[in-house]
Amino acid sequence: MTAWLHSLWLRLRAVRERRRLERDLEDELAFHLAMKEEQARAVGADEGEARQAARRRLGNATALRESLRDAWTFPTIESVWQDMRHAARALAKARGFTAVAVLSLAIGIGANTAIFTVFHALFLRSLPVQNPQELRIVNWTGNARALKSLIRWTSGYGSGAKGVQTHSSFSMEAFEALAKQPVLSSMAGFAPITPNVYARSRALRAPGQLVTGRYFETLGARAALGRALSAADDSPGAPPAAVISWRLYQRLYGGVAEALGADIRIDKQPFTVVGILPPGFHGLSPANPVDLYVPMAHATQISNYRVHDSGSWWMQVIGRAVPGTTDPEIKAGLDVALDGVAAAHGVSDGPKALIINARTGLAFFQRQMREFLLVLLAMVAILLLIACANLATLLLARGSARSRELAIRRALGAGGARIARYLLTESLLLALAGGALGLLLAWAGTGVLTRMVFTDPEDMPVIRPDAMALLFTGALSLITAVLFGMAPAFRAARVHPAACMKQTGADSGRLRQRFARALVVAQVAAAVVLVVGAGLFARTLVNLGRVELGFRPDHLLMFQVAPGLNGYEGPRLADIYRRIQERVAAIPGVQAVTAVQHPLLSGWMSNRTLNIPGQQPKTGERYSAYTHLVGERFLTVMGTPILLGRDLQASDDASAPAVAVVNSTMAREIFEGNPVGREFYLAPKTPIRIVGMAADSKYDDIRNDVPATIYLPWMQHLEVASGLHFQLRTSVEPLSLAPAVLRAVAAIDPTLPVSDIRTQQQLIERATAPERTFAMLGSFFSGVAMLLACIGIYGVLAYAVARRTGEFGIRLALGATRGRIRWLVLRGTLAMILCAIVMGIPAALACVRLIESRLFGVEPADALTLAGAGIAMVAAALAAAWIPSERAARSDPAASLRCE
Repeated sequence: MTAWLHSLWLRLRAVRERRRLERDLEDELAFHLAMKEEQARAVGADEGEARQAARRRLGNATALRESLRDAWTFPTIESVWQDMRHAARALAKARGFTAVAVLSLAIGIGANTAIFTVFHALFLRSLPVQNPQELRIVNWTGNARALKSLIRWTSGYGSGAKGVQTHSSFSMEAFEALAKQPVLSSMAGFAPITPNVYARSRALRAPGQLVTGRYFETLGARAALGRALSAADDSPGAPPAAVISWRLYQRLYGGVAEALGADIRIDKQPFTVVGILPPGFHGLSPANPVDLYVPMAHATQISNYRVHDSGSWWMQVIGRAVPGTTDPEIKAGLDVALDGVAAAHGVSDGPKALIINARTGLAFFQRQMREFLLVLLAMVAILLLIACANLATLLLARGSARSRELAIRRALGAGGARIARYLLTESLLLALAGGALGLLLAWAGTGVLTRMVFTDPEDMPVIRPDAMALLFTGALSLITAVLFGMAPAFRAARVHPAACMKQTGADSGRLRQRFARALVVAQVAAAVVLVVGAGLFARTLVNLGRVELGFRPDHLLMFQVAPGLNGYEGPRLADIYRRIQERVAAIPGVQAVTAVQHPLLSGWMSNRTLNIPGQQPKTGERYSAYTHLVGERFLTVMGTPILLGRDLQASDDASAPAVAVVNSTMAREIFEGNPVGREFYLAPKTPIRIVGMAADSKYDDIRNDVPATIYLPWMQHLEVASGLHFQLRTSVEPLSLAPAVLRAVAAIDPTLPVSDIRTQQQLIERATAPERTFAMLGSFFSGVAMLLACIGIYGVLAYAVARRTGEFGIRLALGATRGRIRWLVLRGTLAMILCAIVMGIPAALACVRLIESRLFGVEPADALTLAGAGIAMVAAALAAAWIPSERAARSDPAASLRCE
């Protein structure tokens, strides 16, 4: 070990004294040569004989210099550096080849890096808290029928299949029982809220959470300024305290330190800002950032949660595992607590705990986007493989053209491993250059992709390539260098100098056509997969655009207000809605105004059970319909035709009889005829008379069938109308009226925030954003894939035509037509493409099955799309083959024969 360290130290010192050591080496060799000459002259040799004898006895001076130099240098490093310099010079001379190679790799690596960056930020990156691997989200699962008497109302996220229900929320009673179990070192509850916030003369709505006192302690999160909430803040009688995010801190206070201790009104309730969270903390889900945290003790004041109702399960739970405790042990301990809660209410088969690792946050929000990004990741991975196959083809062709050069290197003493390393160095330089350019493309592409994923700018997190993305790019560059450089390097390592030196002309550029053609077939087959996917998504987008909505989405501006959160109720609530409607109706450019609780195609819905006098549903079924709480003339303003009766009117207020309008689907499926004049009940004692029937229109999702729908006037249902979306039919560009709308509402109540200002068209675009993104990126990626495949086809055919120059010359000399020569070249291309299509279409069908749920109005095995993809690939391939075929057809017979 000591000798090795001493040798390393001497070599490192030699780096600084390289010139002196070189001079000493030359002096020493000259001294030894002079001594041997003197010895030769001493035995009678003349001057010339003595010099020759001395050189013979000394041996190969160059080899001796290299051997001695190796004793005080790093020969491997110098050899690699020499290879890199030679490779860089060779690539600089082949500018066209280098540009195509680097750009192809940059697109593939950049696209992969951009999608990986977003995917890592949303799904793989740990929460910025202490020991995030210890965090556990607690859900429950159980028999839905057996739990009906225990769990009467839920709020949160759940699913059910075959009678088994899984849900995310617990009652306060259940939470307190869970918190007593020792399997978790700490536990906290939280529930989402979206309150009205007013501070510094600015009103807005902010996504927030009600949290128990140990929430931040459990997470291991600290405030950047001030302090986090504690158990003391969640106790009865404690001063109202709130913690805000860094984003809300910037929006409300502009980043000034005076925010700490400042008053902030949350749903008209005064609170004090005691802490500001760091910029990198967005809550438990980066995809759904939280701006405001309020102690759970104030839940009854700023939410509608039934806090102390044991049958209301509304609070989500997170805990921190005791180090060394396994998930099964945690589950067993929590099951005991849940069994106790169930037994207290006479339920024998209680819910069972479901433990979920929360290192990266809430899994529910992650699942919403995971499929979307995984599909994009698969697309760009295929694109990168196509780029690698394309460059392997070009490198094979380039290596064949350089066979004489490599043979000369081999004849001069370079070993096969040395030549392979040199060519791999070229591949590595190409990959590193492609990776560097790809990282620049990824930096811009990440922002574009983030805007595609998050259609709402206010909820869009800032995602940029970080150290992990840089590591990913570097690893991807090395992998691609090996993928596309291995085959050409190994082939060149088996060069036989004698055989290559005998070859001339086209023989020196002989290419192993079978392997090169196999790579081209693989490229085209992979490109077919992308083209088919892009075609299906494009047809899906077209089909969504052709869906009959049942209303006119053009020139509609919407905005939301929630006066109920500011304490308005009853007549005061109705009055402020009327005043807002009158104010915005007076804005120049506004033709008509109405309101709705949940905008059309917003993804929100309300489903109610109804009873019909004198009519009974089938056994085991019930009458149910979706309900819309709407304003006067809603259907007329939205452009939905009234088929029978009338629209809702301003006179349908709280003092008038309860009325409703139904759609055609409800009239057909439930009333089986004309429904006007019929009555139904949503509440036991209040009959509702149907005064009109409207045409069908889409409700919550453009993809779903139109459900049975009831339109109810909000004036007769104020108890559930704490917030409404106003809809403005305009004669001008809708968004141009947004400033006037803000001024109009502020003139009525400056503490009432206006949110969700957008057009109906923007809402539709948000609903179809995934399909639009798939269609746009799929078209781009498939276009790039086709271009890369065409480059590969062109490269193979160009070298093949050059190799067959003599053959074409003889054919032309013997009377073959140019058309016949063209067909000889194109025929081979057509055979390759047809083989690739035969391989690519089954692969495409297998891949498309994974995204079948994303398609609309088109089958995965759509014949038109498959045929279009095949025709497009054939056309592109023949276009790429046309130039080499034309070159072959215009060969000069005499010149071709001279090449031999």
